[in-house]
Amino acid sequence: MSAMESSIDALFGAFTPTSPGCAVGVVCDGQVVFSKGYGLADLEQGGAFTPRSVCYMASVSKQFTALATLMLVDDGGFELDGVVRAHIPELPDCAADITVRQLLTHTSGLRDYLALGRLSGLSADHVHTEAGMLGLLSRQEGLNFEPGSDFMYSNTGYVLLSILIHRVTGQTLNAIARERIFAPLGMAATRFQHDHSALVTHKAHGYELRGGEWHVSDSMLDVVGDGGLYSSVEDMTQWMLNFERPIVGAEALALMQAEATRANGMGTGYGMGLMLGRYR
Repeated sequence: MSAMESSIDALFGAFTPTSPGCAVGVVCDGQVVFSKGYGLADLEQGGAFTPRSVCYMASVSKQFTALATLMLVDDGGFELDGVVRAHIPELPDCAADITVRQLLTHTSGLRDYLALGRLSGLSADHVHTEAGMLGLLSRQEGLNFEPGSDFMYSNTGYVLLSILIHRVTGQTLNAIARERIFAPLGMAATRFQHDHSALVTHKAHGYELRGGEWHVSDSMLDVVGDGGLYSSVEDMTQWMLNFERPIVGAEALALMQAEATRANGMGTGYGMGLMLGRYR
């Protein structure tokens, strides 16, 4: 065992052969230098967590939604500074001037649909759908702020990007991402899950402790764009390598990593689908 593997094993020592687990991959200088799983992906069946285990990626999904959106902008499908309501007329009057760029950069002022759901009395395990989310939005009489004037992280904008892509192309976000991103990068296990009840091969379940016992805690959402992506460490290392030596979307990736600004010129700390910062 190498010194690097021993050091990483020590970091993940809390994951035992009988506990919910995880997998880790390390990319350095264009090479995958470490990849290993710890613990279990499935407590019921006893399946080990490996770099091939397919996990719910939550907001990491936004990176892929942003890239797919920018690729379609390059194709002329719609304009980056075009008005979203031209394609999604269900949006209320207060959202009439919101642009695609503002959805991508969280500067739209749109309220988060998950917060709106809680405020309207929906349970934590409510299955959100596109129709349901658009219904919540259509009843809004105001925004959190004037579009472009401020920054507030909002899942709503990224679900709207998925809907926009579907309406402009006639294809789901998963179909577009499969063709333009996943297949070219060899990310065979990666997908956007438009139906939370559909089967996912090699799925690693989420778990939470309740009363001292583990319970399954998987995504119940039928909306994608903000989340909804399933992938593996094996596939995600290919995605990381694409940032270093782009095979797809080189110009779009650069734009995604450029910090957005508010109307007053202040930076937001966010690009498109990516938080920006420096570590060490």
